[in-house]
Amino acid sequence: MTSTTQPFVNSLICPVCKGKIEYTDDMISCLSCHSQFPQPKKEYINLLPHEAINKKEGNWQERQQEMELWYKDLLTDINSAVSLFKHDYAPFSDYFAKLSGNILDLGGGVGVVRHYLPENCNYIVVDPSTDWLSSDWNLLSKSYPCLAEKPNFIMGVGEFLMFNDNSFDSVLAFWSINHVNDPLKVFKEVQRVLKPGGKFLVVFEDMEPWWSDFLSSSMRRQFEQERLKEMIDQKIKSSLLGNKWPVQADHIFITDKDIKEWINNRFEKINRQWIGTYLTYEFKKN
Repeated sequence: MTSTTQPFVNSLICPVCKGKIEYTDDMISCLSCHSQFPQPKKEYINLLPHEAINKKEGNWQERQQEMELWYKDLLTDINSAVSLFKHDYAPFSDYFAKLSGNILDLGGGVGVVRHYLPENCNYIVVDPSTDWLSSDWNLLSKSYPCLAEKPNFIMGVGEFLMFNDNSFDSVLAFWSINHVNDPLKVFKEVQRVLKPGGKFLVVFEDMEPWWSDFLSSSMRRQFEQERLKEMIDQKIKSSLLGNKWPVQADHIFITDKDIKEWINNRFEKINRQWIGTYLTYEFKKN
């Protein structure tokens, strides 16, 4: 058992059936459904249920591979990588600074969020790609000292979380919902693992703005004028001509209506706003 995930070991369960699991040096096995998860390395825990994903995966694996290649290319230019992380995460620094307790980062990658968290947080990443554990990310440690060490890391997906009920004070999902196979299942799983009153921060890419968004000071402040003009033009085409809002090839198409269906009675919507250049929702578990 890897020591880096020690704060969370006692809360781990089978991601498929939620039964009890047992550990050996090279395998985790479920005592109920008998799912088995080989443990190839000591630096992370593998609880990725390939068979469960493949039943309804659609083109998930292709989209996942495209995203992984994009980040590998990013590492060829360290300055660009640092600038990107600053652009993406710095606008949320005040939010991160107020977090405490157990923090789950869905699709959290290399764990840049650690740079902004207080010391009283137990932080863990669940991500299907172990490319984030490459020592190449150490090259960014001058700007992000936390990257000198690997994060607490479990190989897995949000649709099949491997934690007991009521385990986390906060769950983060930065751009990861755009990549998942079944967002509704992710929201159900997050509701399960959050403590009562726990917070779920979701940051979306490629979201179609409301008309009222263009009037908000936060959006006008975050986007360059030229980009705002492009978005308004696209909004007109979307509203009047029925064109679908454009999304990246590795993203799924998401609307505010979808989000409303996913939260249903599971969460209370606390906030919806544009932070940085991303549409951000904050929910509280009912």
